[in-house]
Amino acid sequence: MKKSIACISFLAAMLAFFSTAFADIPDPYGRPRPHIVRPGIESRLIRAISFHVVNGKSDNSFILKVTLPGPCDWHFTVYDNNKNEQFVSDIFSNEDFNKETDEKEFVLSLPENAEGLEYEIKADFTMYTYTETRYGPKLYNKKGNRYGQRKMFVLKWEDGRYALVKR
Repeated sequence: MKKSIACISFLAAMLAFFSTAFADIPDPYGRPRPHIVRPGIESRLIRAISFHVVNGKSDNSFILKVTLPGPCDWHFTVYDNNKNEQFVSDIFSNEDFNKETDEKEFVLSLPENAEGLEYEIKADFTMYTYTETRYGPKLYNKKGNRYGQRKMFVLKWEDGRYALVKR
């Protein structure tokens, strides 16, 4: 009798340990679970994306400040008046669920008398899908939908140097 009670107690303890140890697995039985990021939420997150440009350390450098929609891969491209690529960034990966903003510096080669030139900045975001677990969100898949935003900036002379001002 003591052995059977000890065996049952041991099995119950092991089952409790198993459910706690593997609680952050998206679904241990292979059934699909609903994702936190659904199309309606994704579109609201994408509308909440914003970015603006401030002056960098040197004369032709600028800093792009981006509000991130959550975990994603993102990159940006700067086009000039003739839709030629002036700057193409690397792909930046953000897997941190709590990171809300990111800053990247870029340098433009500006011609003489560049005031009044228009530049278009396009930021592309590839959203990650993730699931909610007992211990918080967990990355589920790095393949996701790709979204982009474009904004036009005009080059103006301010405080003794060029600045990109939103048009």
